[in-house]
Amino acid sequence: MEDPRAVQHPQCQECAEALLERLDKELQEAQRENDFYQQCSKHIRIDNLSVEEQKHINAEIKQQAERENVLLDTIEDLQRQYQDVVDEMRVLEKEETDLRKEEDEFWNQENRFQTHLADFQNERGTINLQYDHLSNQLMTLQRTNVFDDTFRIFATNRLWSHPELPRNSINLPPNAVHQVEWTEINAAWGQTLFLLHTVARRLNLTFQHYRLAPLGSFSRVEKTEDDHASYELFGSGDFHFGQLLHNRRFDQAMVAFLNCLQQTGERIRHLDPRLQTPYPIHKDRVGGMSIKLQFGQEETWTKALKYTLVNCKWALAFAASYTPSVHGPEGTG
Repeated sequence: MEDPRAVQHPQCQECAEALLERLDKELQEAQRENDFYQQCSKHIRIDNLSVEEQKHINAEIKQQAERENVLLDTIEDLQRQYQDVVDEMRVLEKEETDLRKEEDEFWNQENRFQTHLADFQNERGTINLQYDHLSNQLMTLQRTNVFDDTFRIFATNRLWSHPELPRNSINLPPNAVHQVEWTEINAAWGQTLFLLHTVARRLNLTFQHYRLAPLGSFSRVEKTEDDHASYELFGSGDFHFGQLLHNRRFDQAMVAFLNCLQQTGERIRHLDPRLQTPYPIHKDRVGGMSIKLQFGQEETWTKALKYTLVNCKWALAFAASYTPSVHGPEGTG
């Protein structure tokens, strides 16, 4: 019979139990044989046996005893192996339990991650929609000319028509309104003065000799030297002696305004030499037309106002596109 101890590799529990069961049977069979021989030895008198028979019996007894010892050692080894297998199975069962816990934790983390991912994608979609909306708003604002919107139609019709000027006396726009009230003309001059004041601040320009005082329909142009006179940039339709003096200051105010507008044009040409004022200004004339109202022709005065507004519109367009940070710090003009 093959020696059971020749097995050098671990056995599974089922195989170990089968082997133990087989060895127990062999051990029981050996014990029965031993008992049989013991019973036989009681009935057989050793003295009647020959020497050869005694040697043979003793050798067989010794062989059976050695076989019994081998089986007992094998059983002991198998019991140890069985215990090792049981211990290893317990370790594997614990590892299996730990792996199941890790697997459960992994899937829990996976579920939480998928939930967070879905929340993130929803939030990203919302942010993208907000970004698109804000981008559209930004593009709209970038295309918006704040100055132009603020001063849109800022006195065009009001200054192009004289209170007593016939509608067809000059080439007026189709939507020009004749017989404009002086209150509207004064308001228009207030807006125009405020426009020039705003453009000057935008260009960091300080006027020489004059200071603009935008006060709505009662705006003024003040001298900053000599007598520090203040000229009213508003008029009326009265023609008494006191009003004639007032109209003279009104003319001086319009001439001073032209001077400030001329300084603004020079400032713009300093910032961009390629640009040129649409209508040149010289003293009280713009585009060759005198802006003085007293003792002048109404047609000439209306054209001078038109040219003044065109120059203001030109200065406003430059100021809207001007970026001080690009051109660097600027001083006075």
